[in-house]
Amino acid sequence: MTRELIQVTPTVRVECGPVRRATIATAEALDDRVTARHYQVGKRDALGKPIAIGEPMTYLDYRGPWGWHVYQMQPVQLDAEGRITDDPAQSVAADERYVEVGVEMDRAASLELAGGIE
Repeated sequence: MTRELIQVTPTVRVECGPVRRATIATAEALDDRVTARHYQVGKRDALGKPIAIGEPMTYLDYRGPWGWHVYQMQPVQLDAEGRITDDPAQSVAADERYVEVGVEMDRAASLELAGGIE
């Protein structure tokens, strides 16, 4: 799905892709015409949280305009399923991953942001 990936430095990259959006999980929001088919009650949202009706959820908006995501390689803690976690009780391993540090709708603005990361 990625349209373009730009490696700015060995630890910073810019990637064009769908933008994350937040909403409340409702039947309307989970309709395949609004969010992608895989966003369903009981499944995980874009942040790895289980989706439940009436609760906040995050999804990747494949239908709207795409943005330019800036990622930086950072040390992270992983849970038992290999997902990044901030909860020390859930942490079972350490690794390095590209972590999103910003998103811009304009390519030039994302490259400017990426250029300022050390």
